[in-house]
Amino acid sequence: MDITVLNSPNHNRSFLELVSEELSPGFVSDYSIGYNSSVGTTLTDISELGVAWIPVLSTAALLEVVSSSTSDTTGGGGGIGARQVEVHGLDSNFNEIRETVSLNGTTPVATTLQYIRINDFHVIAVGSNSVAVGNITIRGTGGGTAYSRISAGGNRQLQAHYTVPNNKIGIVRSWSGYASANKDVKIFLRGTAHGSERMLIPGVFHFVDSIINAGVIDCHIRFPAKADIKISGQVIGAGTGEAIGRFAIYNKAI
Repeated sequence: MDITVLNSPNHNRSFLELVSEELSPGFVSDYSIGYNSSVGTTLTDISELGVAWIPVLSTAALLEVVSSSTSDTTGGGGGIGARQVEVHGLDSNFNEIRETVSLNGTTPVATTLQYIRINDFHVIAVGSNSVAVGNITIRGTGGGTAYSRISAGGNRQLQAHYTVPNNKIGIVRSWSGYASANKDVKIFLRGTAHGSERMLIPGVFHFVDSIINAGVIDCHIRFPAKADIKISGQVIGAGTGEAIGRFAIYNKAI
């Protein structure tokens, strides 16, 4: 879908260009990117969590953030690794929320907000190392289920999963996937919406599109509010392989 604006300096510019420069009224751009070093012969989500399926909360709850390294901290004048992270998610009504968490190394720090989804999780302040020293996890309180992770040596989650906020529609305009050269991998875009009317079907991830090994797909796929979207992979044959997945989404209030 291209938008042409007559009698405007922006005429003949694409929808993607206008959204990226916040010149298309009502649309806000976002993206999700994931990596999985061990995609196997069963369908596996593209995430660094090390689990087959990215877990999601059934009810909103307080969470906690903790690192596997004492160097990821704001304490003692600040460690050499990550010092602060920002959590972007959705509350019990699937409305957008976010907060900053100051790290305390291997001691968990509780969030002040309750989350039902995590859409992004990234570092916003660092020490001399410039990246996380340990694995930084956001999980249920008391050492519960891990919902996202910033891996050591990185500065944001690599988890190809996103949930459309309440009272918005999400339009996936492009997605891509890449696999390591030593293994053929089927890579799927999936979401909890079905049919031409794009009805929400909570918990049921339909296959929306697919590629094998590598590709960039331009598309226009609409998802309703509260729909979960993710990328999954599966090795063709035996063994395991690596895969990366990414999609760009544009949200508009309804």
